Amino acid sequence: MALVIGLAVFNFDSLGRDKVEDAGDQLIVMAKQTLDAATVLGHQMTIQFDKSGFGVVGGQGVLAGSYTLPDGLKMEILRFRAKDWVPADGNLWTFSGQGLCEPIRVRLESPSASREINFNALTGTPIGNE
Repeated sequence: MALVIGLAVFNFDSLGRDKVEDAGDQLIVMAKQTLDAATVLGHQMTIQFDKSGFGVVGGQGVLAGSYTLPDGLKMEILRFRAKDWVPADGNLWTFSGQGLCEPIRVRLESPSASREINFNALTGTPIGNE
């Protein structure tokens, strides 16, 4: 009986971790694709964060792709040189047509897991330990 309960607790915890990992992986892919597209097209693109998730906004404000956060997941952003984390809702992450983006950190949290991703300004990819 104890083994069954132990497995149930492990599986519940891994579900929370999987949600956090999946959301982080989706943001990593979206950041790289957005930076690549902005560079190829030669104009600014933006990832827009809101209560439900995040999505790419192109030059004319057209949504080019989005991701909806799973229930119970919280997302915060730490901007370059900022001291405090802020809710991601309402924030924009800009990618220039010259191939640069703002270096930011994103924190994803569920009741049972968390993940922080530090994005490089030149590559739009994670740097350091996550």
